[in-house]
Amino acid sequence: MLKISTRLTLWYLVATGLIIIITAVSMYYIYEEQRRLAIDVDLIDYAEFLTSGLGERTSDLSELFDEMVKRKDKPAIKMRAHRFVLASNDSVIFESNVLDNLDSLLGELENRNEFSFSATFNSINLNNTEYRTFTKPIKMPSKNDFKLVIFTSLDRLYESLEQLRLILLIIIPISLLFAGLIGFLIARRALSPVRTITQTAAAISSQSLQKRVPVGKSEDELSKLARTFNEMIERLYDTFQSQQRFIADASHDIRTPITVIQTELELLQSNSGTDDNSKEAIIRCLKEINRMKELAENLLILARADAHQLSLNIKHFRLDELLMECLSQMNNLAAGKGLSFILNVNEPLELAADEGLIRRAIMNVLDNAIKYAYHNTKIEITFQVLSDKAGIFVNNIGDVIEPELLKKIFNRFQRGEISRTSKGFGMGLAIVRAIVEAHNGTVTLESTVENGTTCRIYFVIK
Repeated sequence: MLKISTRLTLWYLVATGLIIIITAVSMYYIYEEQRRLAIDVDLIDYAEFLTSGLGERTSDLSELFDEMVKRKDKPAIKMRAHRFVLASNDSVIFESNVLDNLDSLLGELENRNEFSFSATFNSINLNNTEYRTFTKPIKMPSKNDFKLVIFTSLDRLYESLEQLRLILLIIIPISLLFAGLIGFLIARRALSPVRTITQTAAAISSQSLQKRVPVGKSEDELSKLARTFNEMIERLYDTFQSQQRFIADASHDIRTPITVIQTELELLQSNSGTDDNSKEAIIRCLKEINRMKELAENLLILARADAHQLSLNIKHFRLDELLMECLSQMNNLAAGKGLSFILNVNEPLELAADEGLIRRAIMNVLDNAIKYAYHNTKIEITFQVLSDKAGIFVNNIGDVIEPELLKKIFNRFQRGEISRTSKGFGMGLAIVRAIVEAHNGTVTLESTVENGTTCRIYFVIK
């Protein structure tokens, strides 16, 4: 699909091209017509000049016309190129600038009945040369009628038309080229505010809702669009802030009653007077309370991360040792599905980060790998120290995650079809991303039939 600026340029180029071509063709035909009219006027003027002295002398016309040809006050040079013939009914009395094919020209006029005693124009083609003729009758007092035929070649006309065509064929493409370039620059300049709005909109996310589109000083449509867009972002920002505050407040306030309920249930469970049925009910309630407590903690972490208020307790610890501790804690869960861990560590590394949050991120990734791995397969964990970062790669063999789901797998409450039958809230990977990005790291997920699913976490080494 072409860009709007490209489409505007093409429309402008087509419109300009049509105007230029129509103008050029019109100019060509107008010029041709004007030139033909000018030739006809020249022929008439020359005929008037040649017959201007007939009122004084009516005899010896041959001598008279010979004198007329030699006169110094003849018309302009363009008229001197004209040739003429003075003839009676049966003979040629005088001819100027003898033409080899004069007989053919006169014969053609007679065949067309144009060589008569009437003022007429005609165009005749002889030997690939076109001539324009003007026949003027001459009435004499002696009652002898004559006719004057003025003729001129149209070669110069066609030469000038050919030069004009050549000039137009050169000018039109160059004009279209400049028109396209100018149209493209105008379109880019006109759509510059739209590009700014697009770039700002692309840069706005839940972490950057404070950004606004620059509004120009003019009151045109684009300025109104930018102002309306900013107002929409402002409303979204207020709604998002309100939602964040609600989640943070609710998550914070709900922890206290959950803790109280959990404590009371544990006391009832340890009470020797509680019967077995009650203890089973208490155990089920404790499990749900723990899930609610985990949900509240996750929501609180995400809310603080969105508000850039996730407090980090930075200290130095061995990242490779933390990874081995997490594997040890998850070993029993993996063994329940017949899974085994393969750990590859190329070298130890001490990292300055929040150990508790990093532990939580690693545990979430391992929990996901165990949950979606096929039974009796191996989960491979690789720890690599690169030049400026450390990487933790967790690979498991299971169902391939569809590309569409991969694009939004780190969104909160996002769960695939397989995971809907398992326990969880769909926030595990969202928590992982929030924690990793809070430490200026990156996390990605890849899933292929050949290599299985791999989660890659990178931490910057400071």
